Amino acid sequence: MFVILHVEKGPSMNQNAALLTALESDRNGITQAEAARKLGIQRLSERVREIECLGWKIGRVTLKHKNRYGHYCYPVRYFLVSAPKRRNRA
Repeated sequence: MFVILHVEKGPSMNQNAALLTALESDRNGITQAEAARKLGIQRLSERVREIECLGWKIGRVTLKHKNRYGHYCYPVRYFLVSAPKRRNRA
């Protein structure tokens, strides 16, 4: 059995579909701050986990930045590696 997430465009698009669309259109990926600002997604890591459960391969890169107070923070950038593999029905 295989499950492929149907990406529905338009006003009824759910967060997972919006995230997949963003990942497919931008090879640089997306961070939590970008997802909140552009897509309204507040729990990006959970949406990524849900998409991975559907068979999508999502990569991660940990970045190192100084915040406005001079302290280091380590945001994660997520990017699309591959779509789910289709299985032949026997």
